[in-house]
Amino acid sequence: MNSCDKANLKTIRKQQKRKQFKKYGNLFPFYIPAMIFAIIFMYIPMLGLVMAFNENINAYSMEWKTTAWKGLGANKIIDLSSDI
Repeated sequence: MNSCDKANLKTIRKQQKRKQFKKYGNLFPFYIPAMIFAIIFMYIPMLGLVMAFNENINAYSMEWKTTAWKGLGANKIIDLSSDI
């Protein structure tokens, strides 16, 4: 492919995207509530998991971002209680 073909291909793709946006552009506002729902209920709870495996956390000062990780050593109590 020479450079002329690549430039022509790019313009064709841009035209196709514009045509698609004109056709389906009125549906994009319906995606916003779904994206907000996903952020609130799927990604924000992950911060709690990150904080759970950090040592010496203080959630109010946001120091949990720089503290050391507990790792799997925090689960020694569970491993020792296997004879129950």
